[in-house]
Amino acid sequence: MKLSRKILPKILIVCLAAFLTLWIGNRVKAATTWAHLWAYTNFTLDTSIAGGMATYMANSGNDYSNNTDLNWTGTQGVIKGYESNFGQFACYQAYTYPSNALGQNCYYYPTPYATGNCNTTTQKATSSLIYFNTYYLSSNRDWLARHEMGHVFGLYHPSCSAAATVMYDTSCGTFYTTLQADEKNWINNTY
Repeated sequence: MKLSRKILPKILIVCLAAFLTLWIGNRVKAATTWAHLWAYTNFTLDTSIAGGMATYMANSGNDYSNNTDLNWTGTQGVIKGYESNFGQFACYQAYTYPSNALGQNCYYYPTPYATGNCNTTTQKATSSLIYFNTYYLSSNRDWLARHEMGHVFGLYHPSCSAAATVMYDTSCGTFYTTLQADEKNWINNTY
């Protein structure tokens, strides 16, 4: 596929925005929220279209349920995984889109700017879609599923020099496949 001269600059801007988001995100502690919280202490996983990520989402759900005050009960708050090839120009391995009870997205991408539709009090996230991009899909899928679910529950990227965390982004070069003390403490103190 040949890229036109009009499309290539737009793609480069999206990728630059993604890089800046990661760089800025690395200056934040692991126990920092994305300006939204999950509305429940329960969650439900829908892996019907998660493809090869279904098992990893289930492993992640078990990790959160067994090691924090969040419970995978199947009664509230649907987290739906979707695996597809979104191509190289998506710039990410995965996107997480939490939404409030009105179905309004909490964030716009390619950079995670709050829309004002969600917050930490009256408009908490009640559902979420996680899109896994098979074009870039990490060989460390256990890390990726836990990392994206952390975003659902309100966690953001920490500094690479912060305490060990599953919320490290790819630039940190370390991929923890189980929840670390910082995430567990933040979730248990928050929920």
